[in-house]
Amino acid sequence: MSKRKRPFVLLAITVTILILELLPYGAVLEFAHMSPDLTLGYYEQHFSYFDPIVYGYGHIGPLITAVSTCILAVFAVVAVFLEGRAVRIALRVASLLTLLFSLTPMLTGCYSPVGMAISVLLLVTCIISLKKEETI
Repeated sequence: MSKRKRPFVLLAITVTILILELLPYGAVLEFAHMSPDLTLGYYEQHFSYFDPIVYGYGHIGPLITAVSTCILAVFAVVAVFLEGRAVRIALRVASLLTLLFSLTPMLTGCYSPVGMAISVLLLVTCIISLKKEETI
C-alpha cells in the first residue's frame, strides 16, 4: 500500500467501525426473568455501543471503545491532511488502545458477532498503522 493511500484506507475502515458501533447489534446485555411457573429464564437484548443503557448496567467497555474509535477517526482525518511522525505515532497509539478496549466486552459477557467484527477491523487498522513506512 502506498504511503499516500494509507490514511484514506484507515479513514474508510474507521468510518465502517463507527457505523457498526452505531447499529443496535453490538453490545449484548443478558437479563433474567421469572416465568409464571417460577423458573428463571434469561434473554439477551442488543444495544448500540453508544447507548447509555449498557453503561448504566456496568458494561463500560463498549462505551469506551466507541469514544476511543471517535478519537481514532479524528486522528485518521488529520492523517489525511497532514504527514509526520507525530501523526503516525498518534494513529498507532490510538489504534492499539482502541483494539484493547474493544476486547473488554469479552470479559463482561456482552460480546456479539458485530463486536467481533469491530475488533477484527480494529486489528486491521492496528496492523496498517504499525506497518513500516516504505522508502523509495
